[in-house]
Amino acid sequence: MVPAHRDELRGERSGSRVDGGPGRSVQFIYIMKKTHGHFHVVLRPKPEGGFTVIVPALPGCVTYGRTLTEAKKMAKDAIGGYIESLKKHKEPIPTEEDTLVASLDLEYAETPHR
Repeated sequence: MVPAHRDELRGERSGSRVDGGPGRSVQFIYIMKKTHGHFHVVLRPKPEGGFTVIVPALPGCVTYGRTLTEAKKMAKDAIGGYIESLKKHKEPIPTEEDTLVASLDLEYAETPHR
């Protein structure tokens, strides 16, 4: 984090710390550097309605939304929480840089109905 003046904080998250001493106080304001990430999501329609969202790059990151718009919003929230947990535990944040997305067609035998 980089110390900054109040007029440099527009549009940034900030926090502050006040150190007091005998007869004086010093205030530090920090700008939180933001990083942009790109994550693929898989949106699967559910028979009962709504969509399950899976984030392949983040194992176990799954959420649900009643509409596509809500599903995407929930995915952003889930990804944000996942990343915060990784940072808290000092674990690396996966990226999609080297990820290849492909679709496969496959023929398979039908299961006979009994």
